[in-house]
Amino acid sequence: MAKLAVIACDLDGTLLNSSKQISPKTLQALIEAQQRGIKVILASGRNVAMIMPFAQQLNLDQYGGFIVGMNGHEIYDCTTKETVITDSMTLQQTRRVFAFAKKYKTQFLCEHDQGFLVYTPAVMFPIKLLVWFLRSRHALKKRHQTEYSLIGGFVMKSDANVKVIHRVNQINTGSRKIGIAQVTGYTNFVWPRLLKIAGDDLNVMKVTPYWIDIMASTVSKAAGINIALAKTQLTFDHLIAFGDAQNDISMIQAAKVGVCMSNGMDDVKEVADIICDSNDEDGIAKTLRTYLSFD
Repeated sequence: MAKLAVIACDLDGTLLNSSKQISPKTLQALIEAQQRGIKVILASGRNVAMIMPFAQQLNLDQYGGFIVGMNGHEIYDCTTKETVITDSMTLQQTRRVFAFAKKYKTQFLCEHDQGFLVYTPAVMFPIKLLVWFLRSRHALKKRHQTEYSLIGGFVMKSDANVKVIHRVNQINTGSRKIGIAQVTGYTNFVWPRLLKIAGDDLNVMKVTPYWIDIMASTVSKAAGINIALAKTQLTFDHLIAFGDAQNDISMIQAAKVGVCMSNGMDDVKEVADIICDSNDEDGIAKTLRTYLSFD
């Protein structure tokens, strides 16, 4: 068996604890791994800007690490600062998902090249108030030319265009990523119906009980990691991957060793080689110290 030489970690629910931080033990384990020559890839549904603070905390630029953002849509080389962008969804696909969101009264958040399109049904009135607040805050930040934290660690560029929409003809662009959100029970109700309209040309993944990510069918964390690995002399046979949600399944299955956190989804546990302790119990650090024979 090839020696494990790459660690891929999801962020939310995996690398980050419930306080959205890297615990001291996990931070120490990943720094030590890099000092031993092991590369680290942060692979998340978040965009690169949102992942960057954790990449900096882990010193990925010093050790040849990578960021795989937006479920594999963005691949960022932390050393060379080069970015590879993979497939986006077409205008027709984006409109198809919006029509579904409007029919089934779910929130629709579309990230495209120039910003965001947001639809929130009337039944989600508290969320509509939050969207109004975020739009107002963004308007105040437009005078600045830097990225800023919007809410919950979400990073927004000051020149990003945030548009609230209500009709399908207000969508005039394709999308990099779409999020569909509703309360947990209702998300379970719409899930099989969303899979049906997605067909073979969209990649649909539950990332939390109330949130679903939608990407082009060619986009996945495994595909993004493959692009990163191509820049090295390493392959999936050298990879150990940690995750907890459906958007992690591709990399867990592709890795030589796939690890699901104990707090992960059941269908992720089914495909993993190992189930480790939770993200609040230093599961990554414990696994690395055992599996890679750290002291």
